[in-house]
Amino acid sequence: MKKQNLKKSANKNKFYRKEVVFEAKKEVKKQVKEAKKKEFPSIYRFITEEPLQSLIVIKRFFVLNWKMITFSAVASFFIVLTALTIIDFKKNLEEYNKRAVKYEKLAGEISYWKSVVSKYKDYRDGYFRLALLEHQLNNDAQAQEYLNKALKLDPNFEEGRKFQELLNKD
Repeated sequence: MKKQNLKKSANKNKFYRKEVVFEAKKEVKKQVKEAKKKEFPSIYRFITEEPLQSLIVIKRFFVLNWKMITFSAVASFFIVLTALTIIDFKKNLEEYNKRAVKYEKLAGEISYWKSVVSKYKDYRDGYFRLALLEHQLNNDAQAQEYLNKALKLDPNFEEGRKFQELLNKD
């Protein structure tokens, strides 16, 4: 029984000691706060301490999370880069399809005019049309050949002379 009473009194003393220490810490904190209040007038405290506290919080955030921030920035960069690449690819594909359709149309016209010129060998306008179509396909050598045939058939062909000047400039 005496051992139990001793244990109880020891436990009470522990709790009492903890309360005393806790109260002492509270008192010290209170004294520190009062000392800080005496250092600066309260009107300036709000100006000097508030912005600094927010900067400290921001700095702490960046210091603690720099890996996550860096990873997020790099990931965002690659996501934007991928999106721009996809958009550019789509535009290029549309442009390619337009050019393919235009090329097919011009190739069809060229084959038609070649068949016309093979039937009517002295048809100046057929050769001129072939020269124009070949020029549109950037086949300037072939265009010059057809234009020479047209001008051979009609040396006074004014439109042919103008087109020949244009081909010679390029």
